[in-house]
Amino acid sequence: MFKIHYIFQADFRFFSLSVIILEIQKNRRKATLLSKRHFKILIYSIVVWVTLASVAIENDLAFVDHSKTWIISGFSYDDLDGDIYAGDRIWVLVHRGRIQSVSKIRPNASNDMPLITTNDWIFPGFIDMHNHIFYNMAPLWNQAKGQFLNRYEWRNKSKDYKKNLRALKPFKTAIGKCVSVRYAELKALAGGTTTIQGVGGYDYQKCAQNFGIQNFEIKNEFITEEILKSSVDPLNAPAMKAFFDPIISPQLQHGKTYLEAYEAAQYDEDVYESFEEFQEAIKSHEEALEQYEDNLEQGLLGLEEPTAPEAPFTEKQMDEINAQLIYDKRVDAARRSMEKHFEKNNLGLFAHVAEGMHDDLWNQREFGYLRSMGWVQKNFILIHALGLTKEDLRYVAKKGAHIVWSPFSNLLLYGETLDMKAVKESGVNVSIGPDWSLTGSKNVFDEVKFAKKYLDKFYPGLYTEKELVNMITVNAAKAVGLQGNLGTIAEGAIANLVLLKKDSESSAYTQFFNSDQEDISLVITNGKPLYGDYSILKTIQQRFNDNTKIEELPSVNCQLDQPKAYRLPYSDDELELPEFKTLSSILKKMDELRVEMTESTRLSRIDPILDCEHLAENPDDYKYRWNHFVDLEIQFNHEHRKELRKADNLDDHWSPSDDHLW
Repeated sequence: MFKIHYIFQADFRFFSLSVIILEIQKNRRKATLLSKRHFKILIYSIVVWVTLASVAIENDLAFVDHSKTWIISGFSYDDLDGDIYAGDRIWVLVHRGRIQSVSKIRPNASNDMPLITTNDWIFPGFIDMHNHIFYNMAPLWNQAKGQFLNRYEWRNKSKDYKKNLRALKPFKTAIGKCVSVRYAELKALAGGTTTIQGVGGYDYQKCAQNFGIQNFEIKNEFITEEILKSSVDPLNAPAMKAFFDPIISPQLQHGKTYLEAYEAAQYDEDVYESFEEFQEAIKSHEEALEQYEDNLEQGLLGLEEPTAPEAPFTEKQMDEINAQLIYDKRVDAARRSMEKHFEKNNLGLFAHVAEGMHDDLWNQREFGYLRSMGWVQKNFILIHALGLTKEDLRYVAKKGAHIVWSPFSNLLLYGETLDMKAVKESGVNVSIGPDWSLTGSKNVFDEVKFAKKYLDKFYPGLYTEKELVNMITVNAAKAVGLQGNLGTIAEGAIANLVLLKKDSESSAYTQFFNSDQEDISLVITNGKPLYGDYSILKTIQQRFNDNTKIEELPSVNCQLDQPKAYRLPYSDDELELPEFKTLSSILKKMDELRVEMTESTRLSRIDPILDCEHLAENPDDYKYRWNHFVDLEIQFNHEHRKELRKADNLDDHWSPSDDHLW
């Protein structure tokens, strides 16, 4: 009933205001004083409009769907504004997807406003700053053991990796993409992720939109018309070798800017027109050669020595033209896209940079290329950045750019990761992303805990527990330009929250790092409670007085004391392919797709959303490797690196620059 009342009230205010405007316009046209009748209508309309407007402002909460306005209570994970200290019980009032207030005192609210009281810690929602969402149905790649030089080597040279990709073929259909992305979002939610990077292109975005967690790359999904942009490979290694190094680089050394050098490197006319002319000239030359050969055969040339037609371009010029065309389409086009993004958006731009071993030549050079081309600026977000020197890191910090750290993925693929002492000394802002489930943690919650394991062994005392949690909250929000909106529990922030089970002794941060995925009791995204303990979601269902289905999540290899569940309140008109809007329909379709291929190329299993991983005893299991990697596998992989490379037929002298340009 309150919805109807609210709509009527809003419409009546609009009608009354319209009457005022019409009366004023009518009398302005007549240029006469208001008649008594008009004056009475005008005064009455003003009084009614102001009264209703003020009533609506005072009682706005009374006319809102209670599923959008509610209160959650628990214990603050840290000191907050308003004299709130870590461990204080807080009351968070959620209104239309935002935090309206945070208080140590229960807010005044109507008796029928939903109130959920817990004894859990309340954290800001976790922000996953780097992922490849589609691939997160795949289990950990067992053959990744730190043997690769850079990201191009395992992509292009590893037969086992290519076999893994073939196993994903059934998931590359329109339905397969959609279901896989939604499965990955449910998996991320179960790890406390509320916002994520890496959804992919349009086919993936249309299925992720309005489902599960917030995606940085989807316009209007969470806060603004602005979007973040992602670039997997902003450079093309063979094009850099064929065109940038011989043509652009010498001019940079003579003091020209990149744009000046690139303009000077152009041929007589625009490169595309030049190429068309080049093709025409080659065609004409070939026709002239054919005519010349015909004339020779038919003896029609007379007595003089025949001269073959001159080629319009030398072989070297032809190579340069082709190199420039490819460079323009693959490299400079990415730079132009970057410039357009920052002209229209204040939000971040992600790119893979210098991903691989520190001493790999390509990783050492890639950042320098991007720096000279103007990529490194405020809100540019470098993913991985292993090849950066100390001076490079200081430059990144100076320009206001940021770095995303994926330690588990780095160590699995390359056997090393960022020099975190140099990173901290540089002052650069660092956030965390798990990369993907093929070579990374199951979710960002696991990844930050893995980061602590690694730091505790190799850099003890360098980072506090708070600083690490900030990497998936405060630092991440800063990197994308959304501080105050994400990664915080504060008035006006987006209501993204994670509740973690609390014991009576430990601090919130200590308990965070001692917790498993099963200890996450509730995940709230954009004000909507979507995942958590079955009992809490049932209570929410009752308090919200709605009929949203609560679906229990099957666990793997264990029995949980408290079953987990999803509450997915989506209507058919909100979603692409609405037949896959429930947990059960998604799980069923994922398994159907998995068994479509033959045994030789079939995905061995779908990586489970929830596994009692701390009980894992099989060395090939994800959590077994995750648990023992820092203490055992890093050293083992390092000692056997040559053998591993030999087994994969990898060439130590290979570089991505050596690949064919075309």
